[in-house]
Amino acid sequence: SGGAVASVKIPKIVKWYEDCHKEYGLSVYSLKDKKNNEVIGAAGFNIDASVKRIELIAHFRKSYWHKGYATEAITGCIKLAKRHKKVKYIQASCDPKNEASIRIMEKLGFTLLGKEWFEDTRQEELVYELKLF
Repeated sequence: SGGAVASVKIPKIVKWYEDCHKEYGLSVYSLKDKKNNEVIGAAGFNIDASVKRIELIAHFRKSYWHKGYATEAITGCIKLAKRHKKVKYIQASCDPKNEASIRIMEKLGFTLLGKEWFEDTRQEELVYELKLF
């Protein structure tokens, strides 16, 4: 079943992100609601060994959309990346129909680079970049 596959992959994914944080000081982190300690999503960075250009990701449970959590999490991620001396660019992508995400990218100073096909989402997405220098 799908649940069995996910239960095998999740520990490996968590270990990979833990190793990224240990080695590079950047990773993807779980996000919790301060009121009830419930995990509401994840935000952070997919990185490669150069750490010059990192990919911002942020995903939230639907019940937490449109409440400012994404802006807060992404702002925190940008601050973390700025403290990292090697990071020069943050890239992010979003669904062209997701107006809230587009507003966040614009509000936080990301520049629209264009559209790109993403195999994992099976669609063209808007690609943004934030220069940190």
